[in-house]
Amino acid sequence: MAQWWQILLGLWAVLPTLAGDKLLSVCMNSKRHKQEPGPEDELYQEVVPNGQEEQRVWGVPLCQEDCEDWWRACHSSLTCKSNWLHGWDWSEVKGLLSMRLPFIELPLP
Repeated sequence: MAQWWQILLGLWAVLPTLAGDKLLSVCMNSKRHKQEPGPEDELYQEVVPNGQEEQRVWGVPLCQEDCEDWWRACHSSLTCKSNWLHGWDWSEVKGLLSMRLPFIELPLP
């Protein structure tokens, strides 16, 4: 009985090598797996980087838990400005970098 298993194992190992690439060159005639085209073609438009002019922080809805998670992670981090959206004086950037304070010491907006 053990000899039959050895023969079957040998055939199982040898036959695919005898077939070569013939098994790979099979053209399957089947239907598409989707009835309608999917949204994959439009997904590119969602990840295309927009220009910097179009990207703004102002007016973006945030969940309260996102804000609380950020505060727990960053309240001791240093910043040089209390309002990052407005009031930049580019002639004083070097001065701003020298006055770094933790977020917790800045006045609330």
